[in-house]
Amino acid sequence: MSSLDCALATLLDAKEVHPAVRLLLDDAGFQEAVPLGGLGLEEKAKAFAELLKMSEVPQVSELVPGWFADELFVPAEIGRGEYLVSVTDWLQSRPPTWLRTSDQLVAEVKQVFEKNQLDVRASDKLPCALALNVNFDVSILPAHLRDSVQVQDLASQVIGLLCAPKKGENWWDMCAGSGGKTIHLADLMSDTGEIFATDIRKTALYELKRRAKQTRHRSIVPELITEGEDPAPDKTFDGILVDAPCSGSGTWHRNPDARWRIEEGMIPEFTETQLSLLDMGAAKLRKNGLMIYSVCSVLMDETEGIKQKFLEKHPEFEAIDLLHPLTGEMVSSVWVEPSQADCNGMFAFGVRRKNASLS
Repeated sequence: MSSLDCALATLLDAKEVHPAVRLLLDDAGFQEAVPLGGLGLEEKAKAFAELLKMSEVPQVSELVPGWFADELFVPAEIGRGEYLVSVTDWLQSRPPTWLRTSDQLVAEVKQVFEKNQLDVRASDKLPCALALNVNFDVSILPAHLRDSVQVQDLASQVIGLLCAPKKGENWWDMCAGSGGKTIHLADLMSDTGEIFATDIRKTALYELKRRAKQTRHRSIVPELITEGEDPAPDKTFDGILVDAPCSGSGTWHRNPDARWRIEEGMIPEFTETQLSLLDMGAAKLRKNGLMIYSVCSVLMDETEGIKQKFLEKHPEFEAIDLLHPLTGEMVSSVWVEPSQADCNGMFAFGVRRKNASLS
């Protein structure tokens, strides 16, 4: 991408044109270019077509893969076309960097950022969450705060709150990755009990081990496994988190190129893995245990479709209502949309064995 392309691209979100960008645009003959940050997608497309003297106005549908519209989960009360435009709009936005800290430290951490003239705001939904609209150097935090601040998207923080693990419980984080949700679970349990954290990716698990050591969490037990392996043949768990591999379509606004690397034919492969992980988890869940399934996806087959297939395959389980941390409502399917809280898109549901006692 040329410097001129970059300068033109900044107009899409800008409320004001940076002087250096203005100079570059003027030199290239775009003296009439104006910031488009306050416009909708269709208005931006028309403005760019006029600015670049294009023969046709670009279509909003061109911003996502051709198969996306048919695969998108659409709420019953909204038309597919209307919802597609809404989702595509937030997929073109730049979400902030979300941080998680504790109730006791959030005000102090916020004050540090403000003293360093960084644009920071506290979430009005989750008391431990802070949003930054710029990158930051962790060294600006005093030493006593650094290990208490984790980079974790707001939607990801929601998943830990849905799990709501109790002190002393044994949990299995089946796809722990670099440990964002694992560490959150450990914090919620005050580093008691045990969290068996597994993944098939060596580099991701290495990062989890590094972070757990840095934050001095002793309840986290990381283990590298091979795909399809039962890493705990003699274990059962109070809780299981299945944060499954997926299309990542709920994060395409953070990784715009990812939408062009995911092909429609890959979705059945993801859903096969997702169901396989749930099957394994079902066999390991204790009588009164809770299993949470989550994906950063907005596709039907990976969300409500997986929920339906699992319950059909496992009639001994039932979906339970969960308290949605962002809305305060009890729901059996938890949807986190970026339009709700300027974060990633996420889906989750929880299951228990039928007739399980919660006492």
